[in-house]
Amino acid sequence: MEAEQRRKEAIRRRLSKERISHICHDLDVSKKWFNKWWKRYKTGDKSWFKDQSKTPKHIPKKLDEKMEQLIVSVRERLENTKFAQIGASSIAWQIKKLGNTPPPSWTINRVLKRNGCITLQAEKKTQKSENKYSYFTEVFYPGNIHQADLVGPRYIRGDGRFYSFNTIDISTHAAHGFPIRSKDDDSIVLALLDTWKSLGVPEYLQFDNELSFRGSNRYPHSLGKVLTLCLFMNIQPIIIPPGEPWRNGIIEHFNDTFEQKFFRTEKFLSYQHLITSLKQFISFHNTNHIYSANGGKTPQQILQSESIQPNKLPLDYRLPEQLTI
Repeated sequence: MEAEQRRKEAIRRRLSKERISHICHDLDVSKKWFNKWWKRYKTGDKSWFKDQSKTPKHIPKKLDEKMEQLIVSVRERLENTKFAQIGASSIAWQIKKLGNTPPPSWTINRVLKRNGCITLQAEKKTQKSENKYSYFTEVFYPGNIHQADLVGPRYIRGDGRFYSFNTIDISTHAAHGFPIRSKDDDSIVLALLDTWKSLGVPEYLQFDNELSFRGSNRYPHSLGKVLTLCLFMNIQPIIIPPGEPWRNGIIEHFNDTFEQKFFRTEKFLSYQHLITSLKQFISFHNTNHIYSANGGKTPQQILQSESIQPNKLPLDYRLPEQLTI
């Protein structure tokens, strides 16, 4: 028996004064089912036995066409702006700067997809270790914790290779990049000093197992120049476990930004051109890039709101010839 016929039969037998329990038993339905269709019948609707549409009775207000056009135009403008972020949160921030109230991020994403501005990418899954790791559960203020990493080697046509020593302050997400020709100890030390003149001297410096950071394979029980420098500056160096790059997730995320928004967007004419462009990119990042961890604010805005400021090295600072620990 079809569904509509069963409903009609149930009501016909009830109108004939048949007991509900007998009807339910014969038709193999529940009392709840019978009560539902009895109530539908009592409404007097001639089509009471038909299925009703499950379309929501309340449809949210459709996005204004002008706002949709604004979202698309802001996205296009950001795509043509050097170093700029182009995600939903950045678009919302730009719309707010124009004096408008932006829709939620998920609405902006739907508009971008509908207009062919973005395509979905397959999510990369990483098998993470379950080993316990005590660093770091919380950051307290600017200069508390830095994460650092080397990007490279990268190459400039006609002007050789280079590395970029990238660092980020976990509290503010302010970043610094310093290009070096080699990843030897002396170059890393030079990069660290330049970083600390810009971001300040951290209490903790976290990096991976790169040989230039940890010392020497020939003398594994001796301190390399980088570790010696950290201890001389009263910095606690933290080396993340081997094969677990997600422990340095924040600097790894910045490295991706470095690749996508800086290195792959410009053809560098020389090493000096690279140095100049990298300074411009870092300045743009710290004053314009917004982070959800910052509540949608830029690193510079977070830094200005903090009462504790980083302890920066003087611009003319020079290391002593002998580092005492």
